[in-house]
Amino acid sequence: MIETTFPLWRRGEPVSLHKLLESVPWNTWTWVFLEFSGSALPPSGRSLREFERRAATDGAGYRMTWHELQQFAANVQDASWILLVATDENRLDELEAAVPPPRYEILEQDLQVDGCHLVMRLADSSMWWVAAPTNLREAHAVVDAIQHEFGETPGVDADDQLPGPD
Repeated sequence: MIETTFPLWRRGEPVSLHKLLESVPWNTWTWVFLEFSGSALPPSGRSLREFERRAATDGAGYRMTWHELQQFAANVQDASWILLVATDENRLDELEAAVPPPRYEILEQDLQVDGCHLVMRLADSSMWWVAAPTNLREAHAVVDAIQHEFGETPGVDADDQLPGPD
């Protein structure tokens, strides 16, 4: 897995979901909100409360196409919690089994990205975490681009970390 973490606030401005998605090329992935808490114009004429509830409690979250996600992200004014996954339509059952409701607990744990192209998590209005499996070249390139634009040092599994200078 390749991952990067970085603070929500950079140079006095928040790194918005919309800004983050600028590093992702057009795709046919299914985008699934598993958690959202914030201020936004909700999709499909729903109330924001209904969108947040459905994302957190429906079996496979709240699904969107790439175009729908871009429209939604452009209308997010503020966010404190986001758990967003990109996957294939035919892998939604696996996603539901791997990340069952209630999902707020999962935000405090490391997520497995098997079966997902990308995982984007904003935790407690403070840190972004973006991850992808290393064997998916397109998603790997997205994490690299995000790390280059916003991150510090890309993360590696704790067992793979090199010791620092003595």
